[in-house]
Amino acid sequence: MAWLWKRTVWLAALLVVTPAPAAALDPDLGSHIDEMVEPLLRGEMAVGLVVGVIDSSGTEVAGYGTTSLEAGRTPGGSTLFEIGSLSKVFCALLLADMVESGDARLDDRAGDCLPPFVTVPQYHRNPERQITLQDLVSHTSGFPRLPSNLEPREVTNPYADYSVAQMYSYVSEYALPREPGVAYEYSNIGMGLLGHILSLKTDKSFEDLVVERIADPLGMKDTRVALSDEQTTRFAEGHDADGRPAPTWDIPAIPAAGALRSTVNDLLLFLSANLGLTETPLSNAIAATHQPILGINDRGDGVGMAWHLQSGGVIWHNGQSGGYHSIVAFHKALGIGVVVLSNSAVMAIDKLGLSILKLMAGEEVEPLQVRVPVHIDPTRFGRYAGGYELPMDMTVRVFHEGGYLFVQPKHQAPVRLYPESETRFFLKVIDAQVEFLMDEETGQATHLIWSQGDREIAGKRTD
Repeated sequence: MAWLWKRTVWLAALLVVTPAPAAALDPDLGSHIDEMVEPLLRGEMAVGLVVGVIDSSGTEVAGYGTTSLEAGRTPGGSTLFEIGSLSKVFCALLLADMVESGDARLDDRAGDCLPPFVTVPQYHRNPERQITLQDLVSHTSGFPRLPSNLEPREVTNPYADYSVAQMYSYVSEYALPREPGVAYEYSNIGMGLLGHILSLKTDKSFEDLVVERIADPLGMKDTRVALSDEQTTRFAEGHDADGRPAPTWDIPAIPAAGALRSTVNDLLLFLSANLGLTETPLSNAIAATHQPILGINDRGDGVGMAWHLQSGGVIWHNGQSGGYHSIVAFHKALGIGVVVLSNSAVMAIDKLGLSILKLMAGEEVEPLQVRVPVHIDPTRFGRYAGGYELPMDMTVRVFHEGGYLFVQPKHQAPVRLYPESETRFFLKVIDAQVEFLMDEETGQATHLIWSQGDREIAGKRTD
């Protein structure tokens, strides 16, 4: 959730799960998962993580690594982690449950749910088509990933000082680039606004709504925003992509975007309900969140109420904060699901989770590939340093410090670049690579090429 360029990566498209007869958990599944996790630990891509799997025969949980590099312990099913953007699927379920109870409608206009001094933007070519709650929950409102007035005092806790007043100001001044409901664009501010609206409708906080309407009915005792003293003793220390301790995030104004903490045990209960293995009062609302709202590519992938819907039947969502990464994925037809929580902010956790789901479906899975950095004389890093202008008003700064090379988006924390060659580098925080194009005469970088998934974007050096 943190990074300007961290678009939702449709990794599931690379790991298509084909239907097969449902079966009990493979007795050798644990050893297979051990083999899949080992490269991440050996390659220092993860400090610690917990894997949970579920099917109709039950659940299994395994922990790896440590909760802290200093005096830590092996994490387990009751270890608490920040789950970041997984909070969004809880916001979606809140909306679905409120629709089911008659407390809200999907076609409620966002502007009608906010104070009268807040002006929700309208697309100038069709002002009659206003942003609805369905648009917000499906990332089709037209709002971008992050608000432009997010200027944190501390980039390692970027939402801590962002206020409701700032959100209102941003919403009132933003110009929609297109009509709502016609295109997918992942939006933290959009989901945050939806959570705020649900709080206004009920006069309850987002956390209170989650506890009252989801966590308590499903028996999820550890899914909270604020932790008790006892829960704090089970909270894993977060780590950035370089393995350094990272502070937790505070998200007071838009908690629905990513403020929840949880455990693998709790999320397995959530998965059981989503798979229909547990009959609950939320069953109809849960089923509604899985329904497609908009297709997003020519592969047949789509988006439901927050959930990412793969054409092969996989439903999933991930989350990341400054020191944690999470993924929940399941296949309803096969009755299988997986959750992975890590106290390292690395995108490789997504590929691990989706690979485990594929393994559970009885398919062969190739070992996870972990990139290994090569040594480059740090005195050469100055050739790449400078600002770069990328599409969609994205600006980044490349600099070197302490013998390392970093890339930093505006108003966000720097991320270390690891060299694969003289001109190609990779990130650990997300599955992305950076290549510098060099001027043969000056030996200086002129452009930066950002590669992620099947996309490449280029930016020209400005200084």
